[in-house]
Amino acid sequence: SRRAIAGLGDDCRHHLDDIGGAPVSGFDKAWLALREPADRTARHDGLVDVLARHLAGMETARVLDIGCGTGSAMRTMLKFPFARVDGIELSDSIAELARSNFRSLRVAPHKLRVFASDATAFNEQLDEYTHIYMYNPFHAPVMKAVAENLRRSLDRKPRALTVIYRNPVCHDELVGSGAFDLKQRLGGEQEHRIHVYHARRPQRQRE
Repeated sequence: SRRAIAGLGDDCRHHLDDIGGAPVSGFDKAWLALREPADRTARHDGLVDVLARHLAGMETARVLDIGCGTGSAMRTMLKFPFARVDGIELSDSIAELARSNFRSLRVAPHKLRVFASDATAFNEQLDEYTHIYMYNPFHAPVMKAVAENLRRSLDRKPRALTVIYRNPVCHDELVGSGAFDLKQRLGGEQEHRIHVYHARRPQRQRE
């Protein structure tokens, strides 16, 4: 069912070899066809409201969706006049599917990029972003590494940085970096909960 598929979440992208059928980097094509409408329903209810509260009117905002999948959340964000909306996706073929989606929608290339990259290897590139969006994209060890990369980014370039984290399973790893404070909790059940974090200021240089 669509509900069951939605419940699989983005963690499935990290187990590509375990999914049988006609493969698209390990994904069954029928599963992919159902995933996108399920994503829109399950992942982004309430996201527009959060963006309106925290980002609306910020024409200089540069947003990065970590674990962007086929681009569902990015399409929501593109409804706002942000300077850029970019995404990182681990799977080359899913990243290309996202790019194809945006070409079909005729999104101006200067408005977005989709990187096929391991999030833990995304380092200096983080420095250009003012906002990070995540929907529970990975488990604790990876989140710890990504949070450390964000901390280093803030050390290199102290700035106001907001993290919008849906289904914040790895809250402890994010705040454990010492770089972020939880500012707002939204939603009810864990799957639909959204946490908003702000970078601590002033940032102190660390060894």
